[in-house]
Amino acid sequence: MTELLSMTGIDKQFPGVRALKGVDFSLKAGEVHTLVGENGAGKSTLINILFGALHADSGSIFLNGKQVHISHPNDAHKYGIHAVQQHFSLIPTMTVAENLFYGHHHVRKGVLIDWKLLKNEAAELMKSLGFGRVPVMERIDRLSVAEGQRVEIAKAILLKPKILIMDEPSAVLPEQDIENLFRIIRKLKSEGVGIIYISHHLDEVFEISDRISVLKDGENVDTITPDMVDQQGLVKMMVGREISDMFPQRVHRQGEEVLRLESVTTKHINDISFQLHKGEVLGISGLVGSGRTELCRALFGLDRIESGTVEVYGKKIEKGKTSEFIREGMGFVTEDRHKDGLILSNSVNTNITFVGSKKISKAGFINRKSDRDSAERFVRKMRIATPHLDQKVKFLSGGNQQKVVLSKWLFVEPKILLLDEPTRGIDVGAKVEIYKLINDLVQQDYSVIMVSSELQEIIQMSDRILVMRNGSIAGEFNRENITEETIIACASGI
Repeated sequence: MTELLSMTGIDKQFPGVRALKGVDFSLKAGEVHTLVGENGAGKSTLINILFGALHADSGSIFLNGKQVHISHPNDAHKYGIHAVQQHFSLIPTMTVAENLFYGHHHVRKGVLIDWKLLKNEAAELMKSLGFGRVPVMERIDRLSVAEGQRVEIAKAILLKPKILIMDEPSAVLPEQDIENLFRIIRKLKSEGVGIIYISHHLDEVFEISDRISVLKDGENVDTITPDMVDQQGLVKMMVGREISDMFPQRVHRQGEEVLRLESVTTKHINDISFQLHKGEVLGISGLVGSGRTELCRALFGLDRIESGTVEVYGKKIEKGKTSEFIREGMGFVTEDRHKDGLILSNSVNTNITFVGSKKISKAGFINRKSDRDSAERFVRKMRIATPHLDQKVKFLSGGNQQKVVLSKWLFVEPKILLLDEPTRGIDVGAKVEIYKLINDLVQQDYSVIMVSSELQEIIQMSDRILVMRNGSIAGEFNRENITEETIIACASGI
């Protein structure tokens, strides 16, 4: 196979962090070369340098044997390098069709857009990729995260890349979409496209990769083929230690009822009733669009409850406002940490303490020492990798950003935590840390509602599981009597 890309001696330093240390990477035509490593290993930094979003401090990039200088994404596009990004590059106020064909002049009649052609070509493209369910005339900001990811993939493919970067493309996709994604990748390979694939899902890595490169602490560990190592061996290369127990075990001690829903209905969910107990992890499963996230939003006052009742510790929530739910002891880790969970331009310190600022305030003034001491305590407790408290959160890895979101709510000390896709886009080591944290919390009489698209995660971590379909609860199961097949059948209405 022809070598499309060679990156040699790539170095990159951020304030207080040397992100890349002389990294080498290559890609051949018609190859999937997967990058793996813990959050903070340097994967995103490396591909952002290739894509022109960051500048390397030193090192060289060669395309088809010729040295090139990529200082902006427009340069990357000129060379046929395109990306499916983990955090979308879509314009939220535009429709799916407008995002797909933005800048494509063939959909214009003079200075006007040919809306019929735009709609038809968008629908045809999405259908050809197996994404026909996405409404092409809907605005991006009204789509689910999974639907947005489908649009991001379609937009990149429409540009006919020579090199396609796919950064966690399956992280928000339901399992039934992942095989479709692999079908698309195999077709691109057959056309000679080189694909750089980043994923924390190791089963995907072994299924789709021709070569695997492991980064750790900004350095090359090794480049191997999938037949040279098993999953356990790859994990050890990534994290520097063996992880023998992915899902730590605990004894379930169900206590008193802490939350009760009776016939709760919103614009997106219908007639939802269930109870949550002290010391319990209640899993919420279902296909994308089944109402999982919308249930959490209703429980946190973000979607208006049209009918039904919610009681927290026996007290009826009257107005259904977010402030009321927080006051009664609830916290919500949303599925999109960049959009809803963090203030990316602010510091680690501010992000950890701003929701619970009343705890460190007197007469309306924040005690700066208490503020920094509290943030420092969570940085140590959660093992957040940051050079200092004043580091802007946008410069942290995905796993460390997720730990900041969790710290924000643990600082408030809610007794009921809503966790929507809490391990989305983070590495296996960080996942195990979060699993252990959840177990520790329920042992301290916290109660957890956890939404997850990963079936093994929801089965192994939950005491009970509710399966949703079309905005309603389609089934309830105990951990002991549920399988992946049971969940899929229930969620699909089989």
